[in-house]
Amino acid sequence: MVATREATPMAASSSSPLHIVVFPWLAFGHMIPFLELSKRLASRGLAVTFISTPRNAARLGAIPPAMSAHLRVVPLDLPAVDGLPEGAESTADVPPEKVELLKKAFDGLAVPFASLIADACGVAGDGEAAITAAGFSRKPDWIILDFAQNWIWPIAEEHKIPCAMFSIFPAAMVAFVGTKQENLAHPRTKTEHFMVQPPWIPFLSNVAFRRRHGAEWIAAIFRPNASGVSDVDRFWEQLEHACCRLIIYRSCPEAEPQLFPLLTELFAKPSIPAGLLMPPAGVDDDDATMSDDQPTIATAMLMQWLDEQPEKSVLYIALGSEAPLTADRVRELALGLELAGVRFLWALRTPSGNGGCGAAAAADALLPDGFRSRVAARGLVCTQWVPQLRILAHRAVGGFFTHCGWSSIFESLRFALPLVMLPLFADQGLGVQALPAREIGVEVAWNDDDGSFHRDAIAVAVRRVMVEEEGKTLSRKAKELRDVLGDKGRQEMYLNELSFVTFSITISKNPAMAATPPPPPSSPLHIVVFPWLAFGHTIPFLELSKRLARRGHAITFVSTPRNAGRLGVIPPAMSAHLRVVSLDLPAVDGLPEGAESTADVPPEKVGLLKKAFDGLAVPFASLVAETCATGGDGSIAAAAATSKFSRKPDWIILDCAQNWIWPIAEEHEIACAIFSTFPAALGAFVATKQENLAHPRTTTEDYMVQPAWIPFPSTITYRRHEAEWIATGFRSNASGVSDADRFWDSERPLCRLIVYRSCPEAELRLFPLLTKLYTKPAIPAGLLVPPALDDNGIGAYTRSNPSFVPVMQWLDKQPNKSVIYVSLGTEAPITADQMRELALGLELAGVRFLWALRHPGGISCHDDMLLPSGFEPHVAARGLVCTEWVPQVRVLAHGAVGAFLTHCGWGSTVESFHFG
Repeated sequence: MVATREATPMAASSSSPLHIVVFPWLAFGHMIPFLELSKRLASRGLAVTFISTPRNAARLGAIPPAMSAHLRVVPLDLPAVDGLPEGAESTADVPPEKVELLKKAFDGLAVPFASLIADACGVAGDGEAAITAAGFSRKPDWIILDFAQNWIWPIAEEHKIPCAMFSIFPAAMVAFVGTKQENLAHPRTKTEHFMVQPPWIPFLSNVAFRRRHGAEWIAAIFRPNASGVSDVDRFWEQLEHACCRLIIYRSCPEAEPQLFPLLTELFAKPSIPAGLLMPPAGVDDDDATMSDDQPTIATAMLMQWLDEQPEKSVLYIALGSEAPLTADRVRELALGLELAGVRFLWALRTPSGNGGCGAAAAADALLPDGFRSRVAARGLVCTQWVPQLRILAHRAVGGFFTHCGWSSIFESLRFALPLVMLPLFADQGLGVQALPAREIGVEVAWNDDDGSFHRDAIAVAVRRVMVEEEGKTLSRKAKELRDVLGDKGRQEMYLNELSFVTFSITISKNPAMAATPPPPPSSPLHIVVFPWLAFGHTIPFLELSKRLARRGHAITFVSTPRNAGRLGVIPPAMSAHLRVVSLDLPAVDGLPEGAESTADVPPEKVGLLKKAFDGLAVPFASLVAETCATGGDGSIAAAAATSKFSRKPDWIILDCAQNWIWPIAEEHEIACAIFSTFPAALGAFVATKQENLAHPRTTTEDYMVQPAWIPFPSTITYRRHEAEWIATGFRSNASGVSDADRFWDSERPLCRLIVYRSCPEAELRLFPLLTKLYTKPAIPAGLLVPPALDDNGIGAYTRSNPSFVPVMQWLDKQPNKSVIYVSLGTEAPITADQMRELALGLELAGVRFLWALRHPGGISCHDDMLLPSGFEPHVAARGLVCTEWVPQVRVLAHGAVGAFLTHCGWGSTVESFHFG
C-alpha cells in the first residue's frame, strides 16, 4: 500500500499554517475519535483547538507535552437544565432517557462558543495580519463539528469560516438516514419502513435495520426530543449550509465498499475518509476516558488476573457507555455467561448511568443471586473504568462480546479478535449487517417482537466463538480483515488526503496565504505533478506546485526538455522542495521536429502531439518505479527514513489527458487527483460517461442547449461555432482516442479528487453539482494567479527571452488605463482572414493597444504577410504588435493597461479578474 510516513513529534517552537477548531458532541464514543483526529492533525503541524466541557476535558487526560504546542483543550461551562443531574456533562453521566436534556444543555453552549470564535478572530485581526498569523493566534481556518450543532452556522457564517462535519458513525448509517429531500420523496412513516433498504441506495446491500427494536430506535431519531429538535433535523440542517464544505467519516473504502461514491453523490459534498483512527502502537491508557476516576489499583489487579489466565481463553464483555441495557437483560446476560462455561472479563455499566463508588452496589443488585461466587474461578465483573485497549491486546483474551459500536468493532479488528455481537441501538444494527459477510463474528439470537434475548442464546453464541471449531475460522477471518484494515500506510494516506483537501480549500479562500512561507509540515508529502503540454495548462500546474512547495511538500514537476527550459530556473529558495524532471517526447510521424507544446504546432497537429504525449507512458512508469524502489518497501519506517524526492510519491496530480497513467498508479498504489485548468462549468457541461450515454448528443444543436443533468437554470451552453468545436472533443482524433474518453477514463478508485482552478465565488452552485455528478470531491484550488510580479514566477520564457523588456518600456510611456491588451492565447484556431479583420478593427477603434500576436495555424512567416498592408505604420503612434513571448501577468498588472481583448481562456479570464 501507499508508503506514507507516520507523523513524527514536532518541535515545540514550530508554528502552524492552519488553525482548526474541533468540537464533538458530549459522548465519549464521539469525544475519543474527535480527540484522536485532533492529535493526528496536530502531529501534521496544524494548530488544533479542541472544545469540550470542564469535566470531560479533565477525563480526557493531559495533552502530551510534545504535542502541546499544536493541540490545546478549551473547556466551556455547560449550562444547567431542569431535570439534568448535577455535574452531568456526558452521556456516561445520565441514563438513556435523560440524553435529550443533555442535548438541550449542549445547545446552551452556542453563546460561549460564539464568544470564543469572536475572540479568536479579533485577536487575529483583519486582512494580511489574519492570513499570516500562525498557530492559535490566527483566525480559525476550519471548524470540525459533530452532528448536533445545528446552531453553529450563524457563527461560522458571520466569521466566514468553512466547516466540516465529522461522522463517527459508519458510512452505512449516514447512507441509511439519507438527505432530507430523499426522505420527503420516500417518506418512512412506519417501523417497517426502516427495516428495508432505502430506495436511494442503488445497489444490493445489507443497509437496513433487520430487528424491530433497532428500527424503532432509528425511527425515534427522526422525531423531536426534549431538546425541541430531532437528531436527524440537526444533521440535515448542517448539510444544507454552504459553509459545510466536507463530510469526514471515521471509516475507509476497505471497511465499507461502494459507500463513499454514493455518499458524495447523495449529499453533493465531498465524502472524505479519515481512516479508522486507532491510537498508534504504544498508546496505553492515554486513550481512555474518565482519567479523573481511574482506579489504578483495581486496574492493576484486573491485569494481574488476566496474566494468570491461559492464552486466548478469556471472553471480554463490554457493551459501551450508552447501551440501554435493562435490569432484565443484565440478568439474562449473566446467566448466559454462566451457562457458556467459559472464562470472561465483564466491564459492566449499570443501567442507571451511575458510576464510581455506587456502581458496585448497583451491579450486585442487578446480577443474579450467587452469580459472582458461582463464576469466581473463571469470571471477573468490573464496574469501574477498565483500560479497554490494554485488555483487547492481552494474550489471554480470545474474543470480544460487544454491542458493535463502531469504535469497538475497529478496536477488536486491530487485535484480530472474533466477536460475539449484541447490537443494542444507534448504528450498531448496521455495523452487524456488514460483519457476517466478513465471517468474523456470531450475533446473539433476539426476539424480534420485543427486542429481548434469552440466556440460552447468549450461551450458544459465546460457545460458537470461544469453544467450538467455528471460532478458529472466525479468528482466521478476523486476522485477514485486520491485515487489510490495519495497514498503517493506508490509514495514514487517508489523513494525508484530508490534510491535502482542507489545505486546498483554505488556500482557495485565502489566496494571499500562497505567498506566505509557513514552517515545514511535520509530515511532508511527495507529490508528482504532470500537466498536458500546453502553456495554458503548464503555467497553472506550476503555480499550484509552487504553492504546495511553499507549504514544505516535495514536488516533482514532470514535463519535456524544451518546455522545462521555457519555464525557467526554479528560484533557489524553492529548489529544496520543487524540482523539474524532463522526459524525452517520442517522435511521431507528421509532428514537426522539436514540437513539444501546442504553441509549437498548428491546431490540426494537436492530435499528433497527444499521440506523442501517450508515448511518455513508458518513461513515466520508469520514473515512478525508480522513485518507489528508492522509497523503500512500503512500510512507514522506510518512508520515514527517506526524505523529500527520494520517498515514494504520496500523490500524482495529473491533467485530463493521461488515460494511460492508471495502471502505473494502481501498480504502486498511489492516490491521484485530476487538476482541471478549465472552468468548473466545462466539467459540468462535459459530465460523466453515464450521463452522456443516458442523454446522447449526436448533433451540433445538442451542444447548444443546457445539458439535462444540470438541474438549475444556467447559461452553460455554446453558440454554433463553439458547439462545433466542443463536439470534436467527443470524437477520436489522431491519437486514436477522444479528449472526452481520456477524461472519462479517470472514473477509477485511485482517482480520489478533482481539483478545479476555480472557486465557488467565481462559479456559483457548480461545486456541489460537480461533487454529486462525478461522485468524487470537487475541490476548488482558487484562481492560482501568481502572487508576486517577479520575472521568475510569472510564466514561461522568463529567463530565456528578455525580449519583453521593450514591451514593458513602451507601456511605461503610455497614460494610465489607456491601453487595451490583445491576446488570443497559444492555441486559438484563428485564421489569417480573422487576423486581418481584427487588425483593421483595432485601427478603426483608434485606441492604444498592445497585441501579443501568435501566427495563425502555427505558420512561420513575416508579419507583413498576415497584417493588412501598411497596418503597422498606420498605428505606430498608438499600437505595438509583439510576436515574441509576452509576460501576460505583468502586462495586465501594468498601470497603463485598462482593458483586455481575450479569447476568454480560463487562465486569461481569471488573470483579468485578478487585476480588475
